[in-house]
Amino acid sequence: MEDAQERTHTIPRGTHAHDREVEMAFLSESEKIGVEEKRTMFVGTTHADLDELRFSWFGHQRLRADRPEADTAVVSYFSEPDPDDRMVTNLMRRETAAWKPRIP
Repeated sequence: MEDAQERTHTIPRGTHAHDREVEMAFLSESEKIGVEEKRTMFVGTTHADLDELRFSWFGHQRLRADRPEADTAVVSYFSEPDPDDRMVTNLMRRETAAWKPRIP
């Protein structure tokens, strides 16, 4: 019962974070033509079980001052089976930071 209650309380926090990230999504009009992998995107992909969402956003938090990270990143939401219980599907989040070029 406690596990079920914990999941129930976790869902609203997760959806709030997801909503905030989607609100900060952006697309750039200055993409290079002909480049296969775009720097900015908002892409939804349909799968048999759960769909996937991938987008660029302005909310990346830099955790280390000595790393040349930008304030933008690409966020992906996707599903994976729980490693402990195959009957449970977990919503996963991945963030890939953009790197700023170092200016000498």
